Amino acid sequence: MNTYQSTRVTFVPKPTKYRTQLKVEPVRSQPHCEDTGTSPSLSSHIHLWTTSMNSFQQPLTLKSMKRLIENKTHRSKEFLLNSSTYFDMVQQTMKNTSKDIRRKNKDKKKKYSKLCHITIIIIVILLILSVIAVGIYLSIRFTTNKNSTKTLNPVLRWNSTSITVAGLNNAPGVNASQLYTPTDVALDPFNTLYIPDFINNRVQKWLIGASSGTTVTGQVNATLSNTTGYLNRPAGIYIDSNDNIFVSDSNNHEIQLWANGALVGTLIAGTGSAGTGNNEFYNPYSIVQDSSTKTLYIGNYNNHRMMSYTSGALLGSVVARGDGLGTNNTQLNNPVGLYFDSFTNSLLIANFMANNIV
Repeated sequence: MNTYQSTRVTFVPKPTKYRTQLKVEPVRSQPHCEDTGTSPSLSSHIHLWTTSMNSFQQPLTLKSMKRLIENKTHRSKEFLLNSSTYFDMVQQTMKNTSKDIRRKNKDKKKKYSKLCHITIIIIVILLILSVIAVGIYLSIRFTTNKNSTKTLNPVLRWNSTSITVAGLNNAPGVNASQLYTPTDVALDPFNTLYIPDFINNRVQKWLIGASSGTTVTGQVNATLSNTTGYLNRPAGIYIDSNDNIFVSDSNNHEIQLWANGALVGTLIAGTGSAGTGNNEFYNPYSIVQDSSTKTLYIGNYNNHRMMSYTSGALLGSVVARGDGLGTNNTQLNNPVGLYFDSFTNSLLIANFMANNIV
């Protein structure tokens, strides 16, 4: 038997049921020498053999493998436990976040709903106030219009240049396009002019824009007479709403009526002779009518007074200046123009020789 001792190394086959990625370094066995003494050559041999075995992975024992598995299992359990805890934390965080989001959305909905309610209430209040304001305005306006009376102030403005609408300038004559000393003018509801043609002893009808007139009373050839259908110096004219023509036949000292469409006139006031009685005239000029009462007002030129005749009356009444010729406030001096103001029920008189309007 050799004098060299050797260390016995047991090789255990690697179990097939356990697989691990871990590499376990083999336990290195240290050579030792008995007290009996070992030769240096043997120790060196053992050292070399042991060293040569370091290059191999020694197989694990069953106990070591079990310990490793237990350690791995423990670590896996810890990992799973930690993972579960982490996931629980994440899940709880997500739940809390979701709750916060839902709570915020709910708060936003509440705020929005509250804001909508406030806005609707404000709009309703504004509508109610608007309706009340409009009602008050309309009530005040209708009350004001009902209780107030409008005052019309007519203003006449003269054109700087006149326009000839009837007759020829500075050309008196008897033709249809001419006039000879016209003394008055009347306008019917259709804006047709009626003109007493004083020297021509006729009344001319003149349409607006026409170049000549048409004789409606008197004679076309200017013949004067005191017979029916003739005129003698017609001075005043009035047209009522029915187109009846009233003419003051000055030198015949009477008032004639030409009814609408009539060919001859009718004596309605005066006697045909000059006089101072209440049924007589002395050169009557102007004539007007109160349309509401049908009363005629006649300016009596040479009697220096104003007469009124009710409808159908044969006698007149003195209504202005019956104290004879003069310039006092109770007298007239050859009145020629007359206007009846229906608003104030008063007369305006052109007092010819007194040079005033009364």
